[in-house]
Amino acid sequence: MGNLEWVFLIVLTAAAVGCAFVINSKNKRNCLSIRRDGISISRLVKQLLLDVQQHRAMASALLNGDKSFAAKREKKQAEIERSIAALEACRNPELMMDKRWNDVLTGWQSLNKEVLTLTPEVSFRRHVALVCVFQSKPAPYSTASLPPIPFESCHPFQASLPPS
Repeated sequence: MGNLEWVFLIVLTAAAVGCAFVINSKNKRNCLSIRRDGISISRLVKQLLLDVQQHRAMASALLNGDKSFAAKREKKQAEIERSIAALEACRNPELMMDKRWNDVLTGWQSLNKEVLTLTPEVSFRRHVALVCVFQSKPAPYSTASLPPIPFESCHPFQASLPPS
């Protein structure tokens, strides 16, 4: 090989290494961005789950005759609505499965409208069902490895509840 061929080979190798570095840097930034979004979404989901469980307790107390929880329950419903709006605002299709998120939205909207017309047992069951939506498998692109939790085993008292 002549000198010109060696120079060409070195320049070509340097260009390939440079391109690989640029591509790797973009992938790394994208990965970090997805992780940051995942942390934000996880925090919002955690708060939403806590709020739904507190709403369940307040609705139960109200449905069992304790009228002092009426204003607290309405305030908690507003907090849940804000949490849902925040999750909608930072929604990432790589981290949030559309079907599961739609199940959450539909479940909450239905429960929110009907909660005061339900029996305490049915209200409890509906709240638990809403929480269980979050306890199934992670998003398809997630690296998390949670085992799926069947709806029937979401709550130990579920089997003892009358059918809705």
